[in-house]
Amino acid sequence: MKPITNLKDGSYDFDCFATIERKKEKDRLNYQANSLLPLEEKIWLDAGLKEGMQIVDLGCGTGTISIAIAKKFPNADILGVDCSERLLDSARQLQKQKHLTNVKFVLGDVYALNLSNGVSDFVYGRLLFQHLAEPVKALKEIARVLKPEGKVCLVDVADSWFALNPEPPAFRTLREGLRTIQASQGGDARVGYKLGSYLSKAGFSNVKTRVEVVTSDRLGGIEQFLELFSFGSPYYALDRNLEKLALAAREETAKLVNVTHAWGAFGLFVATGTR
Repeated sequence: MKPITNLKDGSYDFDCFATIERKKEKDRLNYQANSLLPLEEKIWLDAGLKEGMQIVDLGCGTGTISIAIAKKFPNADILGVDCSERLLDSARQLQKQKHLTNVKFVLGDVYALNLSNGVSDFVYGRLLFQHLAEPVKALKEIARVLKPEGKVCLVDVADSWFALNPEPPAFRTLREGLRTIQASQGGDARVGYKLGSYLSKAGFSNVKTRVEVVTSDRLGGIEQFLELFSFGSPYYALDRNLEKLALAAREETAKLVNVTHAWGAFGLFVATGTR
């Protein structure tokens, strides 16, 4: 297969994954969402999410977070939006399993949401903005669909707020390469620092940014910590050499399970604003 030179939806396009990799990625996304769920629930509550709201979960993926919000707030209405019909199929299957009627999932474009003006009380975007080439444009669209005094909450990362000790050489090289590839596709591995300024540029008020630190200890150990990460799988179709490097990085990091006091951490940037 000829290598792909560009992804169609920013720096992450699930539909570009090889068929055999899609299930692995779905499993990783579900694991990631469930592992971070207790922290994210605290983030929602701190940001003002409450019962009875009209909520939009942008980049909802497999629907794990949308479903969790729907269970937590049974009198709220949740709309999960994603650009991948394959991921939405998984979200709808999960909805049926949980027998929830206050959540639905639709195909959508973050730059042109199929929603009327001023219909949402709360918009949530987790690990989405690192992949967007035009973040301010997306935020202006979010502002359009929010009600007056509506809230937006963004959760994302900055790769310089990542630590792994000891860090295997192949893993360090992989991270450096991923930063470059992501940027070439319009993404930004350091978007966490910029979320507040983007919110201000888009016209939001009461903008605040904080960082929640996630450690391997918090997740149960270094093995559980490393399972959060894709090791560059979204970009294997762009660079075949990357897949070889990722394999070496996986092999090296797997050995950390046997290293006494191996430790990792990263920062989750939480930025909020009011329309």
